[in-house]
Amino acid sequence: MNTNKLTFWMIVWICMAMIHLIPTPVNSSRSIYRHVDRLALVIGNAEYTKAGRLLNPVNDARDMAQKLEALDFVVRLLTNATQREMEDAIRQFGKELSQEGVGLFYFAGHG
Repeated sequence: MNTNKLTFWMIVWICMAMIHLIPTPVNSSRSIYRHVDRLALVIGNAEYTKAGRLLNPVNDARDMAQKLEALDFVVRLLTNATQREMEDAIRQFGKELSQEGVGLFYFAGHG
């Protein structure tokens, strides 16, 4: 495993560990259209017309979504989304974030 990939996964692990420190109210709503305490937008893009195909972004995004759901995040997962779909999802994500909650954005693909 190269140094950059190892550093990336160490940062992800530290962030995941720190999420456990965030308190969650007992009677919180988990609907994605109402106030939520933990909301995540996870995007994994592997298919590119001009840049070729990547092997792992979709799998990485699915793994991240699964871990975040286990941590009581309401997760919206997009895979191989178009630019328009990503822009719409990011806009909606911003609208759904509450001032008292936690928002997490994760992107895997060509940056």
